[in-house]
Amino acid sequence: MKKFILPLLFIILLGAIGYFFRYPLFAKQGVLEITTTPSTIVVINEKEMGTTPFKGEFGPQKLEIKLLADNPDKATLWQGTVPISSSTLTMIKYTFEESEPANYGEILFFNKIPDKKTGALLVSSYPDKAVINLDGEIKGYTPILLEKVSPGPHTLELNLSGCNNTILGINVAAGLQLNTEVKLPQEEKSENENDSLATTSGNQKSLVTILSTPTGWLRVRSGPGTGFEEIAKVAPGEEYPLLEEKDDWLKITLEDEKEGWILGQYGEIASPQPTPFPEAE
Repeated sequence: MKKFILPLLFIILLGAIGYFFRYPLFAKQGVLEITTTPSTIVVINEKEMGTTPFKGEFGPQKLEIKLLADNPDKATLWQGTVPISSSTLTMIKYTFEESEPANYGEILFFNKIPDKKTGALLVSSYPDKAVINLDGEIKGYTPILLEKVSPGPHTLELNLSGCNNTILGINVAAGLQLNTEVKLPQEEKSENENDSLATTSGNQKSLVTILSTPTGWLRVRSGPGTGFEEIAKVAPGEEYPLLEEKDDWLKITLEDEKEGWILGQYGEIASPQPTPFPEAE
């Protein structure tokens, strides 16, 4: 009888260990970090998990996440599905402004790739078609997959007309693909902003005079940032109508009616003189 009892006890004990410790035995945990400004309530798979900043460990799976306003109303500020992979970090970082279009943030997560010597980078954005600049070199437009990216720290910049530029410090690991989803903050403009910047009395536009440059010419870009593509060149001494000012950039109208951006340090703004009233006869 003892012959059968000992094996049976062993099987029961092994089953109990497998049940209570099945996660550590069969899967490695992934780490989820969530940071927001201001603080929000974190809901994962319909269960409140506390407030941000949040950090937790989960087995490989897809998590349904909601970020709620940390007030009695508990309005949903963001929600989405986020994948968790074993032994990797998944990060959600968001800033919530007074108006929804001005909200911005990013989601970063990893998945394994066959190449164990280099990494990969997948970048998507909302809105899409943003210019991707990696370590000062333009790579294309979102969504884009960059393969054979060297492991280590990199600087990722996203530029899109109508949105504020976004710059991220990222770290690429060998054997892993870093997936980066970015919500770009849209610019907020008053209805009369362009008119107030570009016109004066008599409906005349201010002019920008191109100043001298080290190269003898100045790049005109499709958006207000070095990550935007070059669409033309202008020369010192030339004048162009001013359309808009943003940070260190000026938007001008070129001779072929195209619109582009130049660095403000190389442009001098001169308001036009008001047209004098004709003298009475």
